Amino acid sequence: MNVAACFLIILTLYVTISPVRVAWAAEATVSGRVVDEDNQGLTDVKVEAYSSVPVFLSRITYTDSDGYFSVPLPIDKYTFHFSKPGYATKSISLDTSLESPNLGDVVLLKALRLSSPVLSRVASPGDKLMLPFTVSNIGEDPEMVEFLVSKPEGWSTRIIDQTGEVTKLNLLTGTSLNLQLEVIIPLTSIGNNNLTLTAAGKTNSTLNFTITVKPSDKSIISCQFPGKSTTPGETVRFQVRVKNPFGVEMRFRVAVDSIPLNWTAFVKTAGGEAVTEVTLDNSEFVDLIIEVTPPVTARIGEYGILVKAESSDGKVTTSLPLNITLTEAGEEEIQVAAKFLKVTVEAGKVVQCPITIINSGETNRTLLLSVVESPTDWKVAFKSGTVEVSGLYLTAGKSENLVVEVTPPSTANIGSYAVPVQVESEDGVVRIRLELKVTIIGSYALSLEPSTLLTSATVGGSTTFTARITNKGQTPVTVLRLNVDAPQGWETSVTPAQVESLKPRESSTFTVVVKTPDNTVAGDYLLTLKGLSDQVESDEVQIRVTATAPTSWGLIGIGIAAVMVVALIVVFKKFRRR
Repeated sequence: MNVAACFLIILTLYVTISPVRVAWAAEATVSGRVVDEDNQGLTDVKVEAYSSVPVFLSRITYTDSDGYFSVPLPIDKYTFHFSKPGYATKSISLDTSLESPNLGDVVLLKALRLSSPVLSRVASPGDKLMLPFTVSNIGEDPEMVEFLVSKPEGWSTRIIDQTGEVTKLNLLTGTSLNLQLEVIIPLTSIGNNNLTLTAAGKTNSTLNFTITVKPSDKSIISCQFPGKSTTPGETVRFQVRVKNPFGVEMRFRVAVDSIPLNWTAFVKTAGGEAVTEVTLDNSEFVDLIIEVTPPVTARIGEYGILVKAESSDGKVTTSLPLNITLTEAGEEEIQVAAKFLKVTVEAGKVVQCPITIINSGETNRTLLLSVVESPTDWKVAFKSGTVEVSGLYLTAGKSENLVVEVTPPSTANIGSYAVPVQVESEDGVVRIRLELKVTIIGSYALSLEPSTLLTSATVGGSTTFTARITNKGQTPVTVLRLNVDAPQGWETSVTPAQVESLKPRESSTFTVVVKTPDNTVAGDYLLTLKGLSDQVESDEVQIRVTATAPTSWGLIGIGIAAVMVVALIVVFKKFRRR
């Protein structure tokens, strides 16, 4: 009887504390629905129920085609894990004895995420946009990601990072990557346009961008002085600027249209070369000269021409009207006299050309002074003493002496350049035009800088030092070498033997090895260095070389001195006894 009672007590305790539930234990059926971020049911989501104390996996089930699931479980505290490839795992705790066993809608987030601080932009035709975005993996597994872009017809796009284009990447769990969507808008695009960026992995994530394209108000071709005056048979020149306002490289055809009968017109560079097309990068510009010559038989009056710039594909066309007023020869009252029409100068140096402006008429004139079509990076100014002037009030019958100060850049190539200057009235009519010719010649100068001015060498030994030659001029020099003048019998070597050419502001270093003869008398000697080229020489530099006796002779001298000291001591001791 006691044994049976004990058995019943033990069995009761085992059933009470054991995690294993017997058939008659109380149960609850937990149900719910797993959906995505769009509230669409997700099929085949793995649902795992873990008991809380002690922790062990109690049941596994999967959602149906509509995302629903139900799982019967003994009354207890549970943690439910919901997982599906391509989605971030989600956990929910539930006490089936206290709470409703219905979990409702469980939302799983896609592991692959796209985000951007910019979702809409305003742009112009031809612009290149850079739209930043971030791709992230919030899931538990790495994602192999490919990018797809849905874009309007004719648009060009690509994904780029700091080094170049990206088409596919392996995104580790818990990591993010900042990228950019490069968009090139075609020249014919206008209005609202939508782009969709898709990151495709186990699931897809998308970003929608809206690009509003408005007609461009940026000018392609412009002219500061679109109206000028000349006489029949005389050439008039307009400086026009062609600029690429688009975000990509463009090629433009440039031509003169609507030319009056028997007139001639050319498009030229500042150097006088005729051109028909120009290629310009984003925001790049070029200054061109429109050279127009009316025939000598042309009637007095006003005329107009058109300068057209057209893209190579014909999708962009713009034109600029230019006006030319023909006046009678000899009626001009303003003259300009120049003392020097042709000057020669070194690159980077200033040259001054005196001119005299004369008002031979009977009317006081306010005149504007300007420089047109000057070579690139040249500085040209009108000066009265030290004052720079751009305008002049000249009374009738008077004249004014000025100086045209021309400063070519230090990088100017050797050759002849035209520097046109003109005087015009307040209404923009050109009264007189004068063309100065500036010839650039070579500017040569060498400097020599040794690494030391004092060195030493043992008799029969050698010493080494370096010398740097710098091209201080504005023109390259050729066949550069270092000359070393040493005492008779001394051997010298220079490495390199010569340098074929040296650009302005560049330097070349030479290594010099000097060997003294064995019979050299100890003392100081001078070496003379000079830089040489085909065009110019540097100043001489002297280096002092101290020749010292070899160490062996010093030891012999010490030995002789020691012997003499011993001999003196012996003699002293011998004679002291007497």
